[in-house]
Amino acid sequence: MAVAHKLKWKRILNKLKFYHTELESVKEMSRAAAPDFQEYYENFCATNNVDIQQLNQTHKDRLSELYGQPYAHASDDNESDVDGSDESAIVVHKNPSPGYQQASPEVEGLHMSQEEQEIHDVFAKLFKKIALVVHPDRIDSTVSENRRKDMISSFQKANQAFEEKKYFILLEIAEALSISTPKNYSQQSRWMMKEIVIIESLIECEKSTYNFKFADRETGDERDTLMRQFLFQLFKVQLPQKG
Repeated sequence: MAVAHKLKWKRILNKLKFYHTELESVKEMSRAAAPDFQEYYENFCATNNVDIQQLNQTHKDRLSELYGQPYAHASDDNESDVDGSDESAIVVHKNPSPGYQQASPEVEGLHMSQEEQEIHDVFAKLFKKIALVVHPDRIDSTVSENRRKDMISSFQKANQAFEEKKYFILLEIAEALSISTPKNYSQQSRWMMKEIVIIESLIECEKSTYNFKFADRETGDERDTLMRQFLFQLFKVQLPQKG
């Protein structure tokens, strides 16, 4: 039975890794498309005699409500987290984003379930084992400079992974350092399945942004249709389709 639990755990672990990678890929695609979306939007409005500044001024209250702050263009550096409630998100989610970012267990405190606390404690111990090997203050002075840099990098990755609850990275680092890893496979599997559900929803949320949709459209007609949808959703401006 122990072997079966480990095999199931490994399959779920690989699935969790995939979803984390997929989320980062989708978020990067949205971020990269933001300036292109903004440029296309401005050109589309100019071609169709749509006064963007007038629309922004007329609908500034709605824009502020959606953005949670004074409105800024999608290409601005101001941070926003727009999801449009039950609508498709207006722009790419910028920091603080709905990406996989959670408060550290110390901040979450009493909000953690018993099993989440147990999982946290297990990986806290694993992190400490890793730190005993690669913490900058514990690296032997005889270690080569390249090896020292690798060890410091491993510590930094482990520290970030622990804070973000990306425990699978701790497992990878521990294995690379020949450090024994937790054997509570069934408990880890249950926790990872919950994480997968959360990450799936975050991926779908990111895919709902107009920036991602813009990047996913390949033809000018498809992008023009998206601009019409955007203008209607945001300003209730309905432009005729090309006849």
